[in-house]
Amino acid sequence: MNEAKINSKSSLGGVESVNKFGATMILDLIIKGSIALVFFMIPLFFTNLTAQGFGFDKIVLFYFLVLVGVVAWVTKGVVAGELSFKKHPWTFQF
Repeated sequence: MNEAKINSKSSLGGVESVNKFGATMILDLIIKGSIALVFFMIPLFFTNLTAQGFGFDKIVLFYFLVLVGVVAWVTKGVVAGELSFKKHPWTFQF
């Protein structure tokens, strides 16, 4: 199977590695925080802004926290240069 890798190279060797390390630590914190908030905040979260009860509000909060976690995860992969995907015959052939 073919594996495609996205690499970001720069001419600043040492400074870039320090910035990558700091950025990945912050992104790891965001990822872990969004997962923790999903488990601890969803049962406690409700508002009286909708007429549908508190179920809709919890769904919106869940989608938002998952979106924040996924965006942070993809950003971490791009920053670290570790974002890769494997081509498979069942995937779209672009």
